[in-house]
Amino acid sequence: MKELPAPSEINKHVRENYLIQLPIRLTLLRQLLAERRWAKLKQECEKLCRGAKNHGIEELADLAEEVYQALPIDDHAAQVLDEDSRIMLQRLFQWHDVKTQAQEK
Repeated sequence: MKELPAPSEINKHVRENYLIQLPIRLTLLRQLLAERRWAKLKQECEKLCRGAKNHGIEELADLAEEVYQALPIDDHAAQVLDEDSRIMLQRLFQWHDVKTQAQEK
């Protein structure tokens, strides 16, 4: 009979799968940003925050939370994001770029 993996191994595997799918989520955020769909962007940032928290990626969760808080409430609130929102989104995208580059080395 095959032995079941330890819970820590399962958690590691689930977290790795989450991180593998992260570029897809960030591509969606970039698309929503380009389309100025603030309400959907805000919703996706909230999902990203919850998912990152659930997978123990606190730094990403904190960044996603900051973006969520900074974004306009709805699509008609602003045609252009304010500087704080743009900075928060840039930090979120840069976090991923830095983590990806570190893994490639």
